[in-house]
Amino acid sequence: MSFHMSFHSGLILLHRSSLKDEGASGELAYQQSKRSAGHVAAFLRAYHDCFPNSTPNFMVVHVTLNASLVHLTLLQTRDATTYRSAVRALKSSVKILAQLVQQCEYARIAYDYLRQFAFQYEIIPANSESFWPLLEE
Repeated sequence: MSFHMSFHSGLILLHRSSLKDEGASGELAYQQSKRSAGHVAAFLRAYHDCFPNSTPNFMVVHVTLNASLVHLTLLQTRDATTYRSAVRALKSSVKILAQLVQQCEYARIAYDYLRQFAFQYEIIPANSESFWPLLEE
């Protein structure tokens, strides 16, 4: 599972520089990043279901951070379907990151970074305290 997550993270990183392009290359980068971020969120849920109490692989947290950043940017879209799926995927991912904090300090760093990013750039609805689950110590 972590291999598939890493693969999709690689696709996100590969297409990142083309996101600002106009035309077909920009659209391809946008669609691929959106699709890969969705796959990562689904794999993360499956990974967490299979290994709920184990220390997560470093790459699982790193990939989740990359995909969650894509979901945060997708919250800026005007397309209602994309917006709703990004909210669901981001909520699911940050909920799992909050649970992983007990087993992995890097999960705390990723969670804190995503939260800070959402508040700094005022990304609605992620810039609300109620969006973020409380961390269990």
